[in-house]
Amino acid sequence: MPLLRTLLVSLALAASSALQAGNPSNPILFVTQVPIPEEVNSRDMTQSFMSIVSPFSNHLADTAHAGRGGSLYVRFNNGQIVDLLAAADWSAIPSGQPAADAIAVRNPAVNWTATKAIFSAAFGKPAGPTDTTQFLFQLYEITLPSQAQLAANVKPVITKVTNQPLYNNVFPTYAQGGKIVFASDRPYNGQAHLTQREEYLSLPTVSGLWSLAPSDAVSLKMLHHAPSGAFYPFVDSAGRVIFTNWDHLARDTQGVTDSRPPDTTLGETFAQTANGSGNFTDETNGATFTPVTAMPPNSWDVFPEPRNFDKKTLADFYPNTNGNAFNLFMPWMITLDGTGGEILNHVGRHEASTGFTRSFTNDANLVDFNPATAPSTTNGNYAIHNFFTSFYAPREDPLNQGSFYGADGPDLGTHGAGRIAKLTNAGPGVNPDTMLVSYVTDKAGAPPVKGGMNIPPLMCGAVPRITPSPVDIDLYRTPVPLADGNLIASHVAVRQTDYNTGTVANPQPVAGYNFRLRSLKPPVAPALYFTNDIALTGTNGITINTSYYVGATLVSYNGPAWELDPVEVVARPEPAAPGPTPIHPVTAAQFAAANVDIATFQNYLKENNAALSVSFDVTKRDRHDKQQPYNLRVSWSGHQTTGTGTTGGLYDIAWLRFYQADLRRGYLVGNTSPQQGRRVVATALHDTMPLNVQTAGAPAGAVRICDDGSVAAIVPAGKALTWEMLANDAAKTSQVKERFWVTFQRGEIRTCANCHGINTADQAGAPPPNNAPSALAALLAQWKSAHPSGTMQFVAAASTALKNAGNALINVLRTGGSTGPVTVNYATANGTALAGTDYSAVTGTLSWSDGDTAPKTITVPLLNNPAIAATKTFTVILSAPTFGSVAAPSTHTVSVLEPPPASVHLDVDGDGRYLATTDGLMILRHMQLLTNTAITDHAVGMGATRTLPAAVLPFLDGLQPHLDVDGDGVVSPATDGQILRRYLLGLRGSALTAGLVGVGPWGTPQIENYIQSLMP
Repeated sequence: MPLLRTLLVSLALAASSALQAGNPSNPILFVTQVPIPEEVNSRDMTQSFMSIVSPFSNHLADTAHAGRGGSLYVRFNNGQIVDLLAAADWSAIPSGQPAADAIAVRNPAVNWTATKAIFSAAFGKPAGPTDTTQFLFQLYEITLPSQAQLAANVKPVITKVTNQPLYNNVFPTYAQGGKIVFASDRPYNGQAHLTQREEYLSLPTVSGLWSLAPSDAVSLKMLHHAPSGAFYPFVDSAGRVIFTNWDHLARDTQGVTDSRPPDTTLGETFAQTANGSGNFTDETNGATFTPVTAMPPNSWDVFPEPRNFDKKTLADFYPNTNGNAFNLFMPWMITLDGTGGEILNHVGRHEASTGFTRSFTNDANLVDFNPATAPSTTNGNYAIHNFFTSFYAPREDPLNQGSFYGADGPDLGTHGAGRIAKLTNAGPGVNPDTMLVSYVTDKAGAPPVKGGMNIPPLMCGAVPRITPSPVDIDLYRTPVPLADGNLIASHVAVRQTDYNTGTVANPQPVAGYNFRLRSLKPPVAPALYFTNDIALTGTNGITINTSYYVGATLVSYNGPAWELDPVEVVARPEPAAPGPTPIHPVTAAQFAAANVDIATFQNYLKENNAALSVSFDVTKRDRHDKQQPYNLRVSWSGHQTTGTGTTGGLYDIAWLRFYQADLRRGYLVGNTSPQQGRRVVATALHDTMPLNVQTAGAPAGAVRICDDGSVAAIVPAGKALTWEMLANDAAKTSQVKERFWVTFQRGEIRTCANCHGINTADQAGAPPPNNAPSALAALLAQWKSAHPSGTMQFVAAASTALKNAGNALINVLRTGGSTGPVTVNYATANGTALAGTDYSAVTGTLSWSDGDTAPKTITVPLLNNPAIAATKTFTVILSAPTFGSVAAPSTHTVSVLEPPPASVHLDVDGDGRYLATTDGLMILRHMQLLTNTAITDHAVGMGATRTLPAAVLPFLDGLQPHLDVDGDGVVSPATDGQILRRYLLGLRGSALTAGLVGVGPWGTPQIENYIQSLMP
């Protein structure tokens, strides 16, 4: 069927809307989408369903999940709306322009100069009911002509982003330095069998956020691994990458319901399922798979504690424990290099989210948290405050940096729509205790939802299972604050959650679920909330008339388009990209105390695909975090921190166990072999465990909590991690658990002063800890021992130099290791030789780079004092080494000598020549202690005046004290003798000493000068 589009809204609308405060001043990009009303939550994986408009599992490009027939539009402030894909130049796309009913497009973002946009699209549809072509969402760019240029037939040009992975790539945004950031279902390590399933319904999800410089084929990098998915990234005014992360660190529902029927005696009501859940032994493609039905209870998942509904596992293995069903869509931040990943400014559940229960039921000190309760011990003394249940699609207010708008809605049933919430005081470095949540639109709550979320009311019988609201509820999706102060969003007014009221072949949403782009009016006192203003696409909006196959079913749709993903076309300054997250000064000081170069250690981490995690004192907790144990004592030392006003209930902690998000859960789903895709299983740290300090009796994946409460561990990079603190009892009881997955980058050194970051004060009212962590000292000492940087020392303790040699040259060695850079200072000191008279004083620093062991030379200028007469000495001293150490000899004495008298020369036979075959040979024989004719045989030249041993031997005896030509204080035939012969043979430079062992401290120039002084 041809696709019909509305390209121009009447100018009458434009004229009237331009007078309203809500008409955007700048163009608005947006996309249209065929309505896909279904969002089904079921423990039977074959019944669960998400789509392109769902909060999660929204990246699939097949026609069942992303209908065809939408497009990319621009809306100008006079009301004109242009279908950019219909008007575009497609010549740069090899397949050419697709049919209008074969397009699915999503997530546009505008570049810094507002001259182009990036978006995600799937082009093409099945040719018929048997066509199984796999479609992918890929990234494309389009130029953005002005309204006048479009009127002059200047076509937008579409190009495909180069070097992107051949996976579903969605939610693109422009970042600094020509990079883009996007979400992708590319597995974290690129191994296709590890495509990821989320932790809730085990549906496919993106693996996290990635960055790419399109011109660089090897620049693809995972910035953030998200076990349940990460969505809607953008770069804020401070240069941070802000996004929505789905935090659902919980055990697998299907694992429980597949394993057994409910225990009705404990009040369990779930139905047993047949998803075929099981565990692979590891992440390899051929790993052994074991269904949960063949595994002992409480073995396929061990972290965190069981979910609430799993009452039998709680009763059998976790007495006095509340179940955990963690489920939040929170705003997160990372730097462009992926370091520093955490919830925005470390804001947490206490500051921004809804209530939650204490972890243990038998400790009166622990309390349930409720943000609507007045400050008291029952909520951690936290003030009453607004909160959100989710924060979808965060966007920064361009007029108020550090303020963010987002949609707060349920995770299913409304396609990510809810009330609009605002988070303020969220700029860089702002204390989360000061961050505020406010409601931009009326806090009407989510529409009525029945158990099982959004199964259609008549699916299980004739009696509807949803009681609709008696009044319309305004819901908003992807709110966007504009540069002119306006606010726009996709809007619906509905009375219940959505589902398909039509058929598979002709989908129809519930009444009211027709997402339209609207501007919102700010409140005028005494009103509190924004209200709807104009519909940006006019009274009737945009219509889609399309058809496409979903499997064997031909889907036909003719009706209103869903208007989605608005973005303002406006230039904005490109913020500077923040550098790597700074290393905490206390951590840096510990490296300095351990004499370990941070850059070298980071290179070591990178080589091992690892990062370093440091905590100063894990007995300390934020003052508001009283839902988990907070009266904590280190088992080994008794070091403890207890909450103000509490008694009893001390919890011993001895170990901190890390878990890595290994993709090991698979599902048969009615087949004999596990189907594509894996869910994470929290698995005790193993990738980097051998790199850590080992302690006898440690639980798997655990490091010892040191006596001062500190922890330091080398952990995997590029894979999500979490952790817990254990007692040292026989069961290694879990006392405190982390509730979020966190990703580290290769080479990152991350410091969390304590296990749960302190915003203002700890449970005892003290500020964050600042102790030098002994755990890090122990780890660095172990590393230093295995990777020595070496010692620096003089080659010899003494040497000689002629006063007229020009310079005294003294060599320094690096021995015993070469890891990292090292330096050592040197300085001369007077002896009987005086600086300024006999030599020039020098000071300086010798430096070796990582792996460098070549000798370094200190040069001391000699002043050729005419009055030196007797031998004089000065010393050179090594001091203040960095990263390495100084070993003996660390002091070197230089004896400054008068040059040999004219009577001392190398013409042994007196023939007026200096020859290796005569003079050099006799000198070498004399050094070898030969006597009589053994010295002179065949070694006397023509015309010699000294031919007999009786004449030659006295001459050689007088010459002997002057034959130390390498300055080591010893006359040796193996060094001095060989050097002399080579010199007399005409060899110079490095050839003088090549291959000789034990050559003294003089360098080649000094050796050559000295020998030349013996040849007047």
